[in-house]
Amino acid sequence: MDQRSSNSRHGSSEPTRRKRKRALPDFPTFELLRPHYRLRILQQWIGAHGTRHLTLKEAARIAGLEPHHFSATFHLRVGLRFVQWTREHRTAFAVRALESGRYSIEQVAEFAGYRDRRTLERAVKRATGKTPAEIQRRNGD
Repeated sequence: MDQRSSNSRHGSSEPTRRKRKRALPDFPTFELLRPHYRLRILQQWIGAHGTRHLTLKEAARIAGLEPHHFSATFHLRVGLRFVQWTREHRTAFAVRALESGRYSIEQVAEFAGYRDRRTLERAVKRATGKTPAEIQRRNGD
């Protein structure tokens, strides 16, 4: 009997279909990891790629979760929404770079992934109450 023409288990003549697994990142046991371990993988990725702008969808893909599940897991584990955490991470990086005094404000804006100097100024002012120039002057003395 031809296997394709008969499916004896279900008694139908349709071919048996197998689900194709979707490709996951380079982790052989990735499907076995719990969500909070997957967040650690994302954390390692962010550490390796710096402050590159990362969307929720990209972060969920890196962690191997659906965007909604990733968002809920992230908020539960970290205590902040992903967008809030990303904003704070980029701003903290920018403040540290400004404090070092090695880079211009424009360079820091570019390194930290801000669109331009003005966007960086607003973000730093909102987070610290000081402008980037004030931070540089304070630490340049």
